Amino acid sequence: MGEVLCEVDFPDIPLSCSWNFDGSRFAVACKDHKLRVVDPRTGKFIRVSLVVVVVAVAVAVAVAVAAAAAAVVVVVVVVAVVA
Repeated sequence: MGEVLCEVDFPDIPLSCSWNFDGSRFAVACKDHKLRVVDPRTGKFIRVSLVVVVVAVAVAVAVAVAAAAAAVVVVVVVVAVVA
């Protein structure tokens, strides 16, 4: 059975986690819109960055001659990491 080597306390709820290829670091996206890179051996944050997610929704309604309506929905998601 394995043993706990270290614990990492996050200031907000972790939503997603991803390890790098050799297991020396992992990145966690939290509910506070921050991306934290963690050293798993020490449990310390190597880097904390603000993640900005912008969702733009444009809705256009056109009315045809026969009084039928058509809706066009465009969704654009932009993710940017602010250092």
